[in-house]
Amino acid sequence: MKATLALPKLAVPLLPHQEDAVRFVLDKGQAYLALDMGLGKTACAIAVIEAARTLGDTPALIVIPPSLRTTWVKELSKFAPHLTVHVVKGTVTKPLPAADVYIIGDSVIRDWTDASDPNTLLGKMHTLIVDESHRVKNSGSGRTKATIAMAKTVRGFRVLMSGTPSPNGRNMEMGSQIEILGKT
Repeated sequence: MKATLALPKLAVPLLPHQEDAVRFVLDKGQAYLALDMGLGKTACAIAVIEAARTLGDTPALIVIPPSLRTTWVKELSKFAPHLTVHVVKGTVTKPLPAADVYIIGDSVIRDWTDASDPNTLLGKMHTLIVDESHRVKNSGSGRTKATIAMAKTVRGFRVLMSGTPSPNGRNMEMGSQIEILGKT
């Protein structure tokens, strides 16, 4: 990634601490945004997606708990209304419409990352955002394996987000999350 990337312009300006976080991601290419709740992790991630778009590193995939679907659609509309967004639903894969951003629930990502499926998302996404990434702490779970597989095919930015990176305080819970960020 390029350290000299300018901060992207959004419909709602970022706060100074958010600008710092976005600059860090743009400089490093991947990061764990472990800001407390309410400090704007989502706005930071949207700014990263906009920067990725200017670099040709979209579409972006946002992996979320299904309960956050509406929140993400609203926030994308608020901060970057020009981006086209498609919510991926269900366990039966099908061809998806073109979009800048795809949002998928972490409960179904496993179904969309089968390399033998012609509708797989593997290799088709260029930027990866994982919200509430502490949910991918169990290396044996389907959601974790699928998210790691997706991360290995992403060429652009990778951002993990959680206010509680290790809810149980065990370092081993960070292993899968670190693997998602790594360039393996």
